[in-house]
Amino acid sequence: MMIYYALPKLGIFFSPFGAALTSFTLCTAAYQSEYVRGALLSIRQGQVRAAQALGFSQWQTVAWIIIPQAARRALPGCGNEIIYLIKYSSLAYLVTCMELMGEGKVVASDTFRFTEVFIAVGAYYLAMVTLATFLLRWLEDRFRIPGFGAR
Repeated sequence: MMIYYALPKLGIFFSPFGAALTSFTLCTAAYQSEYVRGALLSIRQGQVRAAQALGFSQWQTVAWIIIPQAARRALPGCGNEIIYLIKYSSLAYLVTCMELMGEGKVVASDTFRFTEVFIAVGAYYLAMVTLATFLLRWLEDRFRIPGFGAR
């Protein structure tokens, strides 16, 4: 709402879609970067020293030792943020960006069938979140190292 309603007072204008996209991008980028930062910091320095002892260059150490381990650790948090982003997309209606929830409100107002419309909208959100959950679970299983972790 700040990007869409407050920035025009400073001479910076966004379309409703641009404001929603910019807002969601900035918000999720902050969370995603924190998940990645935490995952990178969770790699022990012993891993780096072992790679140096084996003669790995700095680039090889990052590419072959640090990033694969950090990606496995960051994936659950990043995946949760993707699911949150699907749910938060309904907030774009607050800046007059017509998305699924906004269209549902219009249809419900036109037909006076609020229960049916919002059950359908909820079913769409449920389907999107369920699909994202299955895809993220598949990715986590795909990158899992046998013998490590809970599964």
